[in-house]
Amino acid sequence: MGRLDWSDSRLALEEVYRFRTEGTRLFGGLYWDVLRFYDEIREGLRRCAQSCEGKIVSVGVDSWGVDYAPLDARGELVSNPRHYRDSRTEGVMEEVFRLASREEIFSYTGIQFMRINTIFQLYAMSKIPVASITDSILMMADFFNYLLSGRMVSEMTLASTTQIYDVFKHDWCWPLIEKLGFNPRWFQKIVPPGTILGELADHLKIELGLRETLVTAPPCHDTAAAVAATPAGDKKFLFISSGTWCLMGAELSEPLVNENVLRAGFTNEVGVERTIRFLKNITGFWLLQECLRQWKLGGIELSYGELAREAQNCPEFRYFVNPDDPIFLNPQNMPEAIQNYCKRTGQEPPRKRGEVVRCILESLALRHREVYEGLKSLLGHSLEEVYIVGGGSQNELFCQYIADALNLPVYAGPTEATAIGNILTQACAFHGKVSLSTIRKIVRNSFKPRLYRPEDVSRWDEAFKRYKEVI
Repeated sequence: MGRLDWSDSRLALEEVYRFRTEGTRLFGGLYWDVLRFYDEIREGLRRCAQSCEGKIVSVGVDSWGVDYAPLDARGELVSNPRHYRDSRTEGVMEEVFRLASREEIFSYTGIQFMRINTIFQLYAMSKIPVASITDSILMMADFFNYLLSGRMVSEMTLASTTQIYDVFKHDWCWPLIEKLGFNPRWFQKIVPPGTILGELADHLKIELGLRETLVTAPPCHDTAAAVAATPAGDKKFLFISSGTWCLMGAELSEPLVNENVLRAGFTNEVGVERTIRFLKNITGFWLLQECLRQWKLGGIELSYGELAREAQNCPEFRYFVNPDDPIFLNPQNMPEAIQNYCKRTGQEPPRKRGEVVRCILESLALRHREVYEGLKSLLGHSLEEVYIVGGGSQNELFCQYIADALNLPVYAGPTEATAIGNILTQACAFHGKVSLSTIRKIVRNSFKPRLYRPEDVSRWDEAFKRYKEVI
């Protein structure tokens, strides 16, 4: 929950409620338990209402990209939404490319090819009976905003992650929709971030005691909200929105779509004020999260700080993995997957927890260096500073590694950049205009990032050479 004082351009953020959003395995598939999530959202709103005596001006939901909820003609769920790590998209990309080539799809959308993308999920769904009773689809945040307001729309930043969005026309890519045989009714009207959807649904007004609260579509893609809240100034900056995934790139005024971009696997996602987040998806702290989960199953529960200390006591640059290798997408046992990758690439596998953690963090930093080299080549210039936002900004070892590996100053924070970008976009909408410069001014006034300066750069240069040889 955020309280904004416009007189001095400062935002006060208060965490009222937090819940987990893990996938649920059922009948061999991986799903999102969206009904539980809806209950959790209502509980959060109930506590916010109590905290501020029912005086909430606006509420809006953001989420991860690519996943969607299928709805029937009555606007009710057809089935639980599938998780992007679900196995149903295996082999689907090749089927889609027989109908529309990789080059054609990219020429419209400018989106990096990943099997998790909505276009491939929808094609997989179109082959099963559920498609025949699906009348509309809503991306995840759009679905929850619909439950809150009763209005179905597709918010622009979230729609742009689907690979069915025309990044030049800022509309659905109707030629692709026709080629792939998708039902045109599935796709809702696209609206920009900051669109006021209307009043809270009547039953929620009564249940929650929020009779004057409106529902506003923020930047509904979490990365779009996080990048909007990056406290950058006038310098050319590199952003890293760091969590389960690390989204790394630069902010552009126009899409950059050409053969070199396609070959390099970069993506053009839409941000606030129709800016372009020119970035690459990098598998992020997923590897570490899954290691923690596996160790916890074995009765060992450690904090990130304890693991970082164990890692620092281990030798540097002994083990390298490519975090984006398919072996790490959804393994049963992540530490074993890391050891198997090392064996496969002719390395002695890490045995101790600290060695595994150091391998993950160093490999993540070197993967970021690899992506940054490609980014510089495509842009034709270097960048001057790095902003790390999101949960990864709290990991001091990772932030220092990024500064060293990229030889750039790193500003870490705010951690809750997604929530901040969400809240400030809603606030700007109620003051007449959604403005990135206004949002970032308020962020700079309200939250002080931590600075990490490059150290030991030559050692990281040498490690990068060895990393590339192994990878």
